[in-house]
Amino acid sequence: MISFLMSPRLPKFSLAQNKCVYVSLGLVWLTCQPAMANESENGQEQEKSNPIEQLIVTADQLETTVNETQYSLSIFQDGDLRRQTDRDLNDLLGRIPNIEVDPLEGLVIRGLASLGTGGDQRTQLYLIDGAWTPGIFHKWDIDQLEVLRGAQSTIGSATSGTFGLRYKEPGFVSSGNMMVSFEPDANDREAGIAFGGPLIDNQLSYRLAAYSRVNDGLVENQFSGDNGWQNLSEKFARGKLNWYPHGFDGDEFALEFYHLNRNTGGSGWINQGSLPEDASNRKTAIERDLYYNVEISDFRFRYKRQVSPQTTLNLIASLNVNKSHSLEDRNNQPEDNGFTERGNNNKNYAISGNLLHDNKNWQWSASFYSFYFDTQNTTDVVISLDFLPADPANWQVRYILNNKNWWITGGRLMGQYYGSSWYASAGVSLDDDRADTLRGTEHRRISSSGNPAVDAAYDNLIALQPAIEKNGKYRFGRANPTFAFGYHLSSTTTLGIKLEQASRRGWDRINAFRAQIYSYDPETARDLDLFLRTSLFDNRMQLNANFFTGYIRDQQIEYCFSSSAFDCHIVNAVRTDRKGLELDSWLFFDNAKIWVAASLLDAKFRKFTPPVLKEEGVLVTNPEIDIFLKSLESVEVPSSPSWKFSAGLIYEKGAFFSSLDLTIRPGTLGSVILADVSNDQRTLLNGRVGWRFRNGLELSLWGRNLADEVYLTYFSPEEPGAYVGDPRQIGLTIQYDWGN
Repeated sequence: MISFLMSPRLPKFSLAQNKCVYVSLGLVWLTCQPAMANESENGQEQEKSNPIEQLIVTADQLETTVNETQYSLSIFQDGDLRRQTDRDLNDLLGRIPNIEVDPLEGLVIRGLASLGTGGDQRTQLYLIDGAWTPGIFHKWDIDQLEVLRGAQSTIGSATSGTFGLRYKEPGFVSSGNMMVSFEPDANDREAGIAFGGPLIDNQLSYRLAAYSRVNDGLVENQFSGDNGWQNLSEKFARGKLNWYPHGFDGDEFALEFYHLNRNTGGSGWINQGSLPEDASNRKTAIERDLYYNVEISDFRFRYKRQVSPQTTLNLIASLNVNKSHSLEDRNNQPEDNGFTERGNNNKNYAISGNLLHDNKNWQWSASFYSFYFDTQNTTDVVISLDFLPADPANWQVRYILNNKNWWITGGRLMGQYYGSSWYASAGVSLDDDRADTLRGTEHRRISSSGNPAVDAAYDNLIALQPAIEKNGKYRFGRANPTFAFGYHLSSTTTLGIKLEQASRRGWDRINAFRAQIYSYDPETARDLDLFLRTSLFDNRMQLNANFFTGYIRDQQIEYCFSSSAFDCHIVNAVRTDRKGLELDSWLFFDNAKIWVAASLLDAKFRKFTPPVLKEEGVLVTNPEIDIFLKSLESVEVPSSPSWKFSAGLIYEKGAFFSSLDLTIRPGTLGSVILADVSNDQRTLLNGRVGWRFRNGLELSLWGRNLADEVYLTYFSPEEPGAYVGDPRQIGLTIQYDWGN
């Protein structure tokens, strides 16, 4: 018996929010009138079309249509993305059911953040063209984005969800597009170009793309006098070469590269004025011009062979180089109390393969993957406010911590059988992780902190070096099964059930306070989904719905055994339960498309088991923290709204096009540790209008947050400070297409 005990809180709107909702719904209705009238005036039935139904989903390593996939899925294509107002993929993801973009937690899916409540491995899996990536996603030149929610195991394991991105492929017809865009408030400028075509007819083709964006920011730093704090500079490039030496029916070789360089200045932290009332002034005062730089390069070789008319082999080898450098303020205040500077240099090697067989009734996939990660992290801590006296002159610590080297090797076998009125799928994946998690770790204390406890902690790190070299190894293997069954109630409606498990690996870490090496175990997520896929109104409407319930067992969380920040472990001490509903719907007219996305979510911490530590035969606990964590039982997970509603319209007729989208969600908790931290309810309305000329030139005017709503994405009354959402922004975009 499955029970969904959901009690959604209905939204309460202010007068301004009501006006925003009514105006948007009115515009949707008015804009749809030409499309609806077109059918009536013609006096005849128009050709029915449902492009969503025909899209092929590949992120799960199979090839299925939207109606056949058992995953809770949101899918987007380039044409729709171009008509909407999203500046990056985070804007798009913020409208998807049960996905939140949080300034501290990252992406939160079904109540589970990118790094959970603790631990090292991400809870999400990222794929580009079916191959693993550490996260080089970019919107420019995208062809299709697939977002799969819930526990799943494809190439590796993902306890919260999978993102599958496909970029545009090289073709044998010369084509391309150019774009420039400008928004004056933040002095936001962006430009992009993408083009490709044949080099040798029917044998060799290419595609190149480049993108640049500069944003001066919307926050004024009164301390430094920088009016463009929270600025952004970004460059992206990609290229792909496809070779068919024996024509389209033979082997296929591909070379690909991706490069992303992103620089950001400042965090967007607001700490001036009376918060939250004066958040709209967007002023801060922090002693240093902080920054974050990331540079990612990805090189790939791909081989594809049609082994038989029904069987295809794919092999991919890749090298990913990820470098980052950051300067972070220690207290987000004007006083010069210290900063932390970090540098990372990671090299990731990957090889994966997939054998896909597809005939009339059977589809099966056999995959393998092997990843090698080599990471080096360097950290400078200068004048640490947290532990030192008021005037700790000239203290500096420099250390290389958790220089990790590890292998992940695994495989997955998945099969799906199609009967006359039903289908069933089953599969299992197995990961084998072997890690020298602390090999080569180095610690150096440059000078005294003036605090004996702090100095002792770093001296312990140095003293542990021989033990780290000898014992810093970790290994785990776990099988993750999946099963699904779907029944066709009619030719257009399918009802089904899916059960899947995924796991997040454990790790080795150091307790500097106690001079110990310790390990923590994997955590496991299990989700049960009831799904509905249906086409209605003569194939004019596509409706996908998933009811889900599940839990996260042995959840990893940071636990401190004393007041020292060096005396903390990652422990398996929490269980989280989650259940809810996710709905995606599209309604198609001759000249318009209406989409609706909605979700309900009940994600709560349900159980806490206090850990114990044996220290020279004595059990060590922290009753104060035990009481606090015990109090979290039945508390909602941060950044997990109990409901969310999004709707939009894309209208095109002749040369004219327009779009409108609305997102509404309630406020939520902003932190587990700080009880008063919150993020606001918000109602956001965006829109675009434009004209496409016969020669391929396209002009459009767009607006984001048209109601100019002030909302906080994170607010702490104790600090006090906040992150604030973007104000109303109006911009102009010029695009030019050729050969399409």
